[in-house]
Amino acid sequence: MTRKPGPQDREVARSTKATTPVRPYKDSSRIHRDALRWLANQDGRPVFLFLNLFDAHTPYLMPDGCAQHFGLSPESRADYSLLNAFWGADKHRLSPRDIELARDAYDDCISHMDAQVGQFLEELERRGTLRNTVVVITSDHGEQFGEHQLFGHASSLYRGEVHVPLLIVAPGRVPEGINVRQPVSLRNLPATVLDLLGQRDSPRFPGTSLVRHWDPSAVSVDPETDPVLSEVAAPAKNNPNNGRSPVFRGSMSSLILDGKVYIRNGDGHEELYELETDPTESVNLASRKEAGPALANARAALNQALKSERHRD
Repeated sequence: MTRKPGPQDREVARSTKATTPVRPYKDSSRIHRDALRWLANQDGRPVFLFLNLFDAHTPYLMPDGCAQHFGLSPESRADYSLLNAFWGADKHRLSPRDIELARDAYDDCISHMDAQVGQFLEELERRGTLRNTVVVITSDHGEQFGEHQLFGHASSLYRGEVHVPLLIVAPGRVPEGINVRQPVSLRNLPATVLDLLGQRDSPRFPGTSLVRHWDPSAVSVDPETDPVLSEVAAPAKNNPNNGRSPVFRGSMSSLILDGKVYIRNGDGHEELYELETDPTESVNLASRKEAGPALANARAALNQALKSERHRD
């Protein structure tokens, strides 16, 4: 004998249905829509447009209706709850599947954001705007998902957090297909944009133009005056690793020099890694006797870079 479903059954179904948490950010499709509407009202005037896309931030959830692209997808209320609380969760208590789900969700968000940027540029091209526009695409940080037993960002100066993409599109100004393998600093972007706009002699921003990497006629720069420097200040303003982040031991500084990455923690602990052959920074050379000269050079260069930065301030 079968029983007719009652209100209690519908209540159980509602409680087990996967529900997406409310996202705290405006997604990139809405930002691009608003930007295009704003551009249409500028009557052809020169403009500076800064779009800050947050799709790849926690809780790592794409807008409803978007297809998943990588690995695991959230399927249950528990999965959505995990992603919604991932930043503050004790990562030592998460299962390998939990971490894989978060990493795949992050990749999904990056893929979605990449597609949205592509559509935005296609629309600029359709309007005839792109050919007279300098486009810079970059990020303020990366994200860690267990590398060095760390998660999130603003917790260390390992490559997973500070190595970010940088793309510059400037038809007629930047040759197509140029791939600069040498590490550069984002602090050089304002000077680079001015240079690409033909304003090389305008009042200067800190940093030096990156045009020298593809224009042989550009002024060369002494690496000592243009360091690839990274810093993260203590006390930390966020805590994705429940107090285990290196920055909780004090402010950190890092410098790339002669193909090596040098990191100095706030407690004085030093790390030295080969940039090309050890991209995951797995082998710390700082304690090896043969690395002594390279370590001393990196230490002196970082001290000089920090001194110069403080003097500019």
